[in-house]
Amino acid sequence: MQGKEASPRTTAKKLNKQIEILLNKLENGQHSTIDSAAYYNDVFQMLKTALICDFYDVQSLKNQQDTPSYRLKNGKHLNGYLEKLIDAGMYYYRHMQNETAINVFRLYLDCTESALFHEQKYIQGQAAYYVSLLAYGKKDYITSEHFADVALKDINYAKEAAEIKVNCMRMGLKNKVDSIQYLSVLSALHREKPEHELYFKLLIEYLSSPGHKQLLKEFATEEVRIRPNNKWVWALKGETDMKSQQWDDAIVSFNKTLAIDSTMIKAIYNIGLCYCSKAMYLRRELENDSGKVKRKDYKLIREELDHAAAWLEKAKRLDPNEDIVKWSFPLKKVKKVLGN
Repeated sequence: MQGKEASPRTTAKKLNKQIEILLNKLENGQHSTIDSAAYYNDVFQMLKTALICDFYDVQSLKNQQDTPSYRLKNGKHLNGYLEKLIDAGMYYYRHMQNETAINVFRLYLDCTESALFHEQKYIQGQAAYYVSLLAYGKKDYITSEHFADVALKDINYAKEAAEIKVNCMRMGLKNKVDSIQYLSVLSALHREKPEHELYFKLLIEYLSSPGHKQLLKEFATEEVRIRPNNKWVWALKGETDMKSQQWDDAIVSFNKTLAIDSTMIKAIYNIGLCYCSKAMYLRRELENDSGKVKRKDYKLIREELDHAAAWLEKAKRLDPNEDIVKWSFPLKKVKKVLGN
């Protein structure tokens, strides 16, 4: 025959006794100074038990306006151990016990939201950030994003939390609505912190995907207006000009890049390619029905090829092993046409 289920009052009393035993053990130094794991485990169990005890304590009240029997005492005696939960979480994190670390940090956050400790002000950012980080490592992007939102409210963790949030959103893109929201959040973060290159790179990555060509071009145009002294935005503008076959505009943009950083090899190389493309399109315009070009018109084409060769040679000098750009093939083709 099953025994009668314990009442909330009885359960709360039993749990409170467990809290007293753990508190006495912690306060009387019954842990080895080198056994951090055992110490932190007792702190965790004590505070977890305190939350459960408070729940049953509330359930036992006949009048909900009354104060639970153990809340004031436990809140006062256990408050000093909340910070130990952060220490415990970091201990488990350093020892790569990630699941335990998540549980500890989440307990800390639960405590800060509990009426048991409601009179205190707690910093939630650190705990929320590490839950978010560890959940992201598990590919639990929903949990990770939720706690990233909490960490965003803490100036000390806002930058890192924002990075996790946008990456969670990126990994969770499933439909048009998700994409629109992702672009909106990422754009807002970029406007708020334009100097933060991650947001800039993620925006380029997203806008470079199929179907966003015009949006990418508009973004590049706006960026050079807002950040005219940034070499990367001019390089982006140059690349969008190239995709639109606006070779002269691209050359201007890449020269703006080089005015800021004269050693940016990709910009030098791209100018060479732009002159190659100008020569090719000019030939198509000037050749007759039989595919021939008049001598005087060929001089115009050759001028473009001379420019192309000069820029590609410069890329060769700066990047002789082609670690950054593959200049050898276009340079060889240009020299062949020029007869060099």
